[in-house]
Amino acid sequence: MDQAKKIQELELEIQKLKSKIRIDRKERSFQEQLVFLSNTALDFLSPSELPDFFEYVGNKLLEMIGNSVVIISSFEPGTNELSVQYIDGIEGLMDKIAGILGRKPLQQTLTISKETREKMQGLANKLYRFEDGLFEAADGTLSRTISTALERLVKMNEIYGIVFERNGQLFGTATIATIGKTRIEDPQLIEAFIFQCSIAFHRQHLEAELRDAKKEAETSNELKTAFLANMSHEIRTPMNGILGLTSLLADIELSPEKHKEYLNLITSSGNVLLNLLDGIMDISRIEANQVIINKDNFNINHLIKELNDYYLSELVLIGKNIKLSAETPLEEKDAWIFSDQVKVRQILVNLISNAIKFARKGDINFGYKLHKKNKELLFHVNDTGPGIKPELQEIIFGQFIQGDNSSTRQYRGSGLGLAICKGFLDLMGGKIWLESDVSYGSTFYFTLPYEKTSDSLSRTSDSASGIRKRNWEGSTVLIVEDDYINYKLLESILKRSNARVLFAVNGKEAVRICLGSDEPDLVLMDIQLPEMNGLEAIRQIRKTKPDLPIIVQTANVLNDEKKRAEELGCQGFIIKPVNLTYFMDEVGKILENV
Repeated sequence: MDQAKKIQELELEIQKLKSKIRIDRKERSFQEQLVFLSNTALDFLSPSELPDFFEYVGNKLLEMIGNSVVIISSFEPGTNELSVQYIDGIEGLMDKIAGILGRKPLQQTLTISKETREKMQGLANKLYRFEDGLFEAADGTLSRTISTALERLVKMNEIYGIVFERNGQLFGTATIATIGKTRIEDPQLIEAFIFQCSIAFHRQHLEAELRDAKKEAETSNELKTAFLANMSHEIRTPMNGILGLTSLLADIELSPEKHKEYLNLITSSGNVLLNLLDGIMDISRIEANQVIINKDNFNINHLIKELNDYYLSELVLIGKNIKLSAETPLEEKDAWIFSDQVKVRQILVNLISNAIKFARKGDINFGYKLHKKNKELLFHVNDTGPGIKPELQEIIFGQFIQGDNSSTRQYRGSGLGLAICKGFLDLMGGKIWLESDVSYGSTFYFTLPYEKTSDSLSRTSDSASGIRKRNWEGSTVLIVEDDYINYKLLESILKRSNARVLFAVNGKEAVRICLGSDEPDLVLMDIQLPEMNGLEAIRQIRKTKPDLPIIVQTANVLNDEKKRAEELGCQGFIIKPVNLTYFMDEVGKILENV
């Protein structure tokens, strides 16, 4: 009896000892896990590039699990694509695996379904087992035959997955395939480690975004600084010519020939300033989403021929040894299209002008052809200029970008033309790109939808009449203008046609004149006026004079004033600086029908 009791006590002691050993082991394991997580947390704090990061994570998982295959993949932002970044545990089998797959496994991209992605997000940072093995782990992108062949080759036992996720954003996945009799003993340690990885991934992602934003801000600031310096030069250069030549015109001993030459040079410098201002306004309208696409029927062959004739004479004028040619492959009946002729012309003018500016000699060819099964027109402008450096080709369609922003640059320009082209084409359903070689020149391409129409639908421009002699004797025109020089310009134009001219310097005075006894036959109304703006003045006039003809004339092209003027029943809308042909035609439509 005593012997049995002693055996029982001994067995109890053995159980206590085993229990203590288990507790000690758990304690040691727990301490080791704490040390492991502490060390990896410290490692994650040090900056590292992503490829090294993937390798680090894969190595640590192998260290924890032992005999296994570890695959680390990254998620492509905004897609359902996984890119394999790291594989380990299949040493010596790579060639055989590549033979089964038909490709090397590293850097391969797998597309998973939206449902699988949502499921993975729901299981983020949790270790889960793929019941259907490698076939399920690859989301069916590998056939069952290939999946089974790979499992047998590597002697895979169980396959697990875990997702790196932080704040609802997936960064990647870890796929773990145990080999032989290996088991995952401590899933909690893996989950804690992957949670640390997710935090580190997220931090690296934020740091990368911050670096990119900082670099973009610095680049933008540099470009704007260069642009402002360039604008100062581009504005002051023609302005210097205008002011200098104007002072020379005061010389009473100037010959008629010199007088005419100086006037032509002043007009040329004024057009340079106007084109520069138009470019800035176009960019501002594009940024403010205020560009209106005005589609009409026109013949693309006629436009190409018109531009070809103009630039042929321009090349003779500037004395450049350049051969210009144009391609118009469509027959006349097929060349009538429905698009915004003004903007298509402006895009071609920008590209051809650039080609002429940069090419010292050689050939320039431009034109179009049918593209994409006759659904698009593919335009091209090819030159033999100096070409564009590869590092600039990706960014040259941005605002303020030029091939050379230095103070010693050879070619003048605002750096806005290509950005305007891209902005217009985005709105018109087209796109623009280039091919360039610094040795052979550049070719710019752009596309437009081919909307074929008929010449019978085309409209004749109202401005075709040109500047001709008018006789508006007996007609009275009220000019509402707070700028005296602009008033004198319009007064001089109207008095040449024998019209009587009245003058109001603000909106209140305009209302008083219109509602008085000396009623005008036509009002030319500026918008920005002191005391009462032009639109409010029109509203006041319309209350008692709803049929009085009013033409708005303004320098403000950004606000939607044309639409508001039409809503108030205005008969025309003229943008300053005034195009004399258009101005006379618009006024003539009213005064010649009074």
